[in-house]
Amino acid sequence: MSALDTVIRKLEGELDERKSAYEAILSHAEQEGREPNESETATMSELTVRMRQIGDQLKGYDETDKVIGDFAVRARELDSSIQTRRDAPNGVQYRSAGEYALDAYKSALGDQAAKSRMEVFYRAAAHQKTADNLGVIPDPVIGDVIDFIDASRPLVAAIGPQNLPSATWHRPVVTQHTSVDPQGAAGAAADEKAELVSQKMTITRLTANAVTYGGYVNVSRQNIDLSNGQVMDIIIRDLAAQYAIQTEAAVGVELTASTTAAMGMMMSMTCPLEKSMFWRDTLT
Repeated sequence: MSALDTVIRKLEGELDERKSAYEAILSHAEQEGREPNESETATMSELTVRMRQIGDQLKGYDETDKVIGDFAVRARELDSSIQTRRDAPNGVQYRSAGEYALDAYKSALGDQAAKSRMEVFYRAAAHQKTADNLGVIPDPVIGDVIDFIDASRPLVAAIGPQNLPSATWHRPVVTQHTSVDPQGAAGAAADEKAELVSQKMTITRLTANAVTYGGYVNVSRQNIDLSNGQVMDIIIRDLAAQYAIQTEAAVGVELTASTTAAMGMMMSMTCPLEKSMFWRDTLT
Protein backbone atom coordinates (compact mmCIF):
# COMPACT_ATOMS: atom_id res chain seq x y z
CA MET A 1 0.00 0.00 0.00
CA SER A 2 1.38 3.40 -1.01
CA ALA A 3 1.71 6.39 1.32
CA LEU A 4 -1.18 8.08 -0.46
CA ASP A 5 -3.42 5.05 0.10
CA THR A 6 -2.45 5.06 3.79
CA VAL A 7 -3.39 8.74 4.17
CA ILE A 8 -6.69 8.21 2.36
CA ARG A 9 -7.60 5.22 4.57
CA LYS A 10 -6.73 7.22 7.67
CA LEU A 11 -8.90 10.16 6.62
CA GLU A 12 -11.78 7.83 5.72
CA GLY A 13 -11.54 6.24 9.16
CA GLU A 14 -11.57 9.66 10.85
CA LEU A 15 -14.55 10.69 8.72
CA ASP A 16 -16.48 7.60 9.84
CA GLU A 17 -15.67 8.38 13.49
CA ARG A 18 -16.84 11.99 13.17
CA LYS A 19 -20.00 10.90 11.39
CA SER A 20 -20.74 8.31 14.10
CA ALA A 21 -20.23 10.93 16.83
CA TYR A 22 -22.54 13.39 15.03
CA GLU A 23 -25.28 10.77 14.65
CA ALA A 24 -24.85 9.68 18.29
CA ILE A 25 -25.56 13.22 19.52
CA LEU A 26 -28.71 13.45 17.38
CA SER A 27 -29.86 10.00 18.49
CA HIS A 28 -29.35 10.86 22.16
CA ALA A 29 -31.35 14.06 21.86
CA GLU A 30 -34.12 12.28 19.94
CA GLN A 31 -34.38 9.56 22.58
CA GLU A 32 -34.91 12.25 25.21
CA GLY A 33 -37.53 13.95 23.04
CA ARG A 34 -35.71 17.25 22.68
CA GLU A 35 -33.55 19.34 20.38
CA PRO A 36 -29.76 19.28 20.86
CA ASN A 37 -28.70 21.66 23.61
CA GLU A 38 -26.14 24.46 23.22
CA SER A 39 -23.14 22.30 24.08
CA GLU A 40 -24.25 19.50 21.76
CA THR A 41 -24.90 21.99 18.96
CA ALA A 42 -21.39 23.42 19.33
CA THR A 43 -19.91 19.93 19.22
CA MET A 44 -21.95 19.09 16.14
CA SER A 45 -20.71 22.26 14.44
CA GLU A 46 -17.10 21.32 15.14
CA LEU A 47 -17.72 17.83 13.79
CA THR A 48 -19.34 19.31 10.66
CA VAL A 49 -16.38 21.62 10.03
CA ARG A 50 -13.91 18.79 10.39
CA MET A 51 -15.95 16.46 8.17
CA ARG A 52 -16.06 19.18 5.50
CA GLN A 53 -12.27 19.56 5.73
CA ILE A 54 -11.78 15.81 5.45
CA GLY A 55 -14.12 15.74 2.45
CA ASP A 56 -12.09 18.43 0.70
CA GLN A 57 -8.85 16.59 1.47
CA LEU A 58 -10.26 13.30 0.18
CA LYS A 59 -11.45 15.01 -2.98
CA GLY A 60 -7.98 16.41 -3.64
CA TYR A 61 -6.29 13.10 -2.87
CA ASP A 62 -8.79 11.28 -5.07
CA GLU A 63 -7.95 13.53 -8.01
CA THR A 64 -4.23 13.02 -7.36
CA ASP A 65 -4.71 9.26 -7.15
CA LYS A 66 -6.66 9.33 -10.42
CA VAL A 67 -3.86 11.26 -12.16
CA ILE A 68 -1.26 8.83 -10.80
CA GLY A 69 -3.37 5.88 -11.90
CA ASP A 70 -3.87 7.29 -15.39
CA PHE A 71 -0.16 7.99 -15.68
CA ALA A 72 0.71 4.45 -14.55
CA VAL A 73 -1.72 2.95 -17.10
CA ARG A 74 -0.32 5.14 -19.88
CA ALA A 75 3.25 4.27 -18.85
CA ARG A 76 2.43 0.54 -18.95
CA GLU A 77 0.75 0.88 -22.36
CA LEU A 78 3.71 2.84 -23.74
CA ASP A 79 6.19 0.34 -22.33
CA SER A 80 4.20 -2.55 -23.78
CA SER A 81 4.04 -0.84 -27.16
CA ILE A 82 7.77 -0.15 -27.19
CA GLN A 83 8.56 -3.67 -26.05
CA THR A 84 6.30 -5.15 -28.72
CA ARG A 85 7.97 -3.13 -31.43
CA ARG A 86 11.37 -3.93 -30.00
CA ASP A 87 10.73 -7.67 -29.92
CA ALA A 88 9.31 -7.95 -33.45
CA PRO A 89 12.28 -7.31 -34.23
CA ASN A 90 12.63 -3.67 -33.25
CA GLY A 91 8.97 -3.19 -34.23
CA VAL A 92 9.02 -4.09 -37.92
CA GLN A 93 8.98 -7.52 -39.61
CA TYR A 94 9.92 -7.74 -43.30
CA ARG A 95 8.58 -10.90 -44.96
CA SER A 96 11.25 -10.86 -47.65
CA ALA A 97 14.41 -9.12 -48.77
CA GLY A 98 12.41 -7.50 -51.53
CA GLU A 99 10.02 -5.88 -49.06
CA TYR A 100 12.98 -4.55 -47.12
CA ALA A 101 14.64 -3.24 -50.33
CA LEU A 102 11.40 -1.52 -51.34
CA ASP A 103 11.13 0.31 -48.01
CA ALA A 104 14.80 1.30 -48.26
CA TYR A 105 14.17 2.70 -51.75
CA LYS A 106 11.02 4.61 -50.67
CA SER A 107 12.81 5.97 -47.62
CA ALA A 108 15.58 7.32 -49.83
CA LEU A 109 12.95 9.06 -51.95
CA GLY A 110 11.48 10.77 -48.87
CA ASP A 111 8.54 8.50 -48.04
CA GLN A 112 7.89 9.26 -44.35
CA ALA A 113 6.08 5.98 -43.64
CA ALA A 114 8.92 3.95 -45.11
CA LYS A 115 11.48 6.10 -43.31
CA SER A 116 9.68 5.54 -39.98
CA ARG A 117 9.60 1.78 -40.51
CA MET A 118 13.32 1.76 -41.31
CA GLU A 119 14.11 3.83 -38.22
CA VAL A 120 12.11 1.46 -35.98
CA PHE A 121 13.75 -1.56 -37.64
CA TYR A 122 17.26 -0.29 -36.87
CA ARG A 123 16.42 1.19 -33.47
CA ALA A 124 18.30 -0.44 -30.59
CA ALA A 125 17.33 1.32 -27.39
CA ALA A 126 20.08 1.44 -24.80
CA HIS A 127 19.04 0.19 -21.36
CA GLN A 128 20.24 2.57 -18.68
CA LYS A 129 20.27 1.21 -15.14
CA THR A 130 21.26 2.50 -11.72
CA ALA A 131 24.71 0.92 -12.10
CA ASP A 132 25.33 3.36 -14.95
CA ASN A 133 24.57 6.41 -12.79
CA LEU A 134 26.24 5.76 -9.44
CA GLY A 135 27.48 9.34 -9.38
CA VAL A 136 23.97 10.76 -8.91
CA ILE A 137 22.43 8.03 -6.76
CA PRO A 138 22.54 8.96 -3.03
CA ASP A 139 23.95 6.61 -0.42
CA PRO A 140 21.89 7.48 2.67
CA VAL A 141 22.73 6.39 6.20
CA ILE A 142 19.47 6.28 8.19
CA GLY A 143 19.07 6.19 11.96
CA ASP A 144 21.49 5.34 14.74
CA VAL A 145 23.99 2.50 14.72
CA ILE A 146 22.27 -0.83 15.51
CA ASP A 147 23.91 -2.24 18.64
CA PHE A 148 22.46 -5.02 20.81
CA ILE A 149 25.14 -5.02 23.55
CA ASP A 150 23.69 -4.86 27.08
CA ALA A 151 26.11 -2.68 29.05
CA SER A 152 24.20 -2.82 32.34
CA ARG A 153 26.08 -4.09 35.41
CA PRO A 154 23.53 -5.52 37.89
CA LEU A 155 26.17 -7.12 40.16
CA VAL A 156 28.29 -3.98 40.36
CA ALA A 157 25.17 -1.87 40.88
CA ALA A 158 23.95 -4.16 43.70
CA ILE A 159 27.29 -4.17 45.53
CA GLY A 160 27.97 -0.52 44.87
CA PRO A 161 31.10 0.81 43.18
CA GLN A 162 33.64 2.50 45.47
CA ASN A 163 36.60 4.75 44.91
CA LEU A 164 39.95 2.98 44.50
CA PRO A 165 41.94 3.64 47.73
CA SER A 166 45.35 2.71 46.33
CA ALA A 167 47.16 0.27 44.03
CA THR A 168 47.13 -2.27 46.94
CA TRP A 169 44.88 -2.34 50.00
CA HIS A 170 43.83 -4.71 52.78
CA ARG A 171 40.55 -5.83 54.34
CA PRO A 172 40.40 -7.49 57.80
CA VAL A 173 38.71 -10.89 58.00
CA VAL A 174 37.98 -13.14 61.00
CA THR A 175 39.54 -16.58 60.57
CA GLN A 176 38.86 -17.86 64.12
CA HIS A 177 36.14 -16.78 66.54
CA THR A 178 36.00 -17.05 70.32
CA SER A 179 34.26 -20.11 71.78
CA VAL A 180 31.34 -20.51 74.16
CA ASP A 181 30.44 -23.87 75.81
CA PRO A 182 28.56 -25.04 78.94
CA GLN A 183 30.52 -24.66 82.22
CA GLY A 184 32.16 -27.92 83.28
CA ALA A 185 31.87 -31.31 81.59
CA ALA A 186 29.02 -31.77 79.19
CA GLY A 187 26.04 -33.55 80.72
CA ALA A 188 27.34 -33.27 84.33
CA ALA A 189 26.48 -30.82 87.08
CA ALA A 190 28.80 -27.85 86.63
CA ASP A 191 30.87 -26.62 89.56
CA GLU A 192 30.72 -22.89 90.11
CA LYS A 193 34.51 -22.77 89.89
CA ALA A 194 34.83 -25.03 86.89
CA GLU A 195 36.82 -23.61 83.99
CA LEU A 196 34.97 -22.12 81.06
CA VAL A 197 36.08 -22.81 77.54
CA SER A 198 38.52 -20.24 76.12
CA GLN A 199 39.56 -19.63 72.54
CA LYS A 200 41.28 -16.65 71.07
CA MET A 201 39.97 -14.68 68.14
CA THR A 202 42.17 -14.54 65.06
CA ILE A 203 41.88 -11.73 62.57
CA THR A 204 43.96 -11.74 59.44
CA ARG A 205 43.66 -9.56 56.38
CA LEU A 206 42.87 -9.99 52.74
CA THR A 207 45.12 -8.26 50.26
CA ALA A 208 43.61 -6.73 47.14
CA ASN A 209 45.48 -5.42 44.14
CA ALA A 210 44.09 -3.04 41.54
CA VAL A 211 43.60 -4.52 38.07
CA THR A 212 43.43 -2.20 35.07
CA TYR A 213 40.84 -2.81 32.35
CA GLY A 214 41.00 -0.80 29.19
CA GLY A 215 41.32 -0.68 25.44
CA TYR A 216 41.95 1.88 22.75
CA VAL A 217 41.36 2.54 19.08
CA ASN A 218 43.57 4.73 16.90
CA VAL A 219 41.01 6.74 14.87
CA SER A 220 42.21 8.71 11.88
CA ARG A 221 41.39 12.39 11.56
CA GLN A 222 39.73 11.71 8.21
CA ASN A 223 37.43 9.13 9.79
CA ILE A 224 36.35 11.68 12.38
CA ASP A 225 35.79 14.48 9.88
CA LEU A 226 34.23 12.51 7.02
CA SER A 227 32.08 9.92 8.78
CA ASN A 228 28.31 10.23 8.62
CA GLY A 229 27.61 10.61 12.32
CA GLN A 230 29.76 11.15 15.39
CA VAL A 231 32.12 8.21 15.01
CA MET A 232 34.13 9.17 18.10
CA ASP A 233 31.01 9.03 20.28
CA ILE A 234 30.10 5.65 18.80
CA ILE A 235 33.56 4.20 19.45
CA ILE A 236 33.75 5.59 22.99
CA ARG A 237 30.30 4.22 23.84
CA ASP A 238 31.33 0.82 22.51
CA LEU A 239 34.55 0.85 24.58
CA ALA A 240 32.48 1.73 27.65
CA ALA A 241 30.09 -1.14 26.90
CA GLN A 242 32.96 -3.61 26.52
CA TYR A 243 34.45 -2.33 29.79
CA ALA A 244 31.12 -2.91 31.52
CA ILE A 245 30.88 -6.48 30.18
CA GLN A 246 34.43 -7.42 31.20
CA THR A 247 34.27 -5.89 34.69
CA GLU A 248 30.83 -7.38 35.38
CA ALA A 249 32.16 -10.82 34.41
CA ALA A 250 35.17 -10.33 36.71
CA VAL A 251 32.88 -9.38 39.60
CA GLY A 252 30.80 -12.51 38.95
CA VAL A 253 33.89 -14.76 39.09
CA GLU A 254 35.14 -13.18 42.34
CA LEU A 255 31.67 -13.26 43.89
CA THR A 256 31.30 -16.97 43.09
CA ALA A 257 34.71 -17.75 44.59
CA SER A 258 34.08 -15.73 47.77
CA THR A 259 30.59 -17.22 48.22
CA THR A 260 31.98 -20.74 47.96
CA ALA A 261 34.66 -19.93 50.56
CA ALA A 262 32.11 -18.33 52.89
CA MET A 263 29.83 -21.39 52.67
CA GLY A 264 32.77 -23.63 53.60
CA MET A 265 33.53 -21.46 56.63
CA MET A 266 29.91 -21.53 57.75
CA MET A 267 29.83 -25.33 57.54
CA SER A 268 32.95 -25.61 59.70
CA MET A 269 31.53 -23.18 62.29
CA THR A 270 28.15 -24.89 62.93
CA CYS A 271 27.29 -24.74 66.58
CA PRO A 272 25.12 -27.19 68.60
CA LEU A 273 21.78 -25.98 69.95
CA GLU A 274 23.00 -26.47 73.53
CA LYS A 275 25.46 -23.57 73.13
CA SER A 276 22.61 -21.16 72.71
CA MET A 277 21.32 -22.13 76.17
CA PHE A 278 24.51 -20.99 77.98
CA TRP A 279 23.30 -17.61 79.15
CA ARG A 280 19.94 -18.96 80.30
CA ASP A 281 21.59 -21.68 82.40
CA THR A 282 24.05 -19.33 84.04
CA LEU A 283 21.45 -16.72 84.83
CA THR A 284 18.96 -19.11 86.50
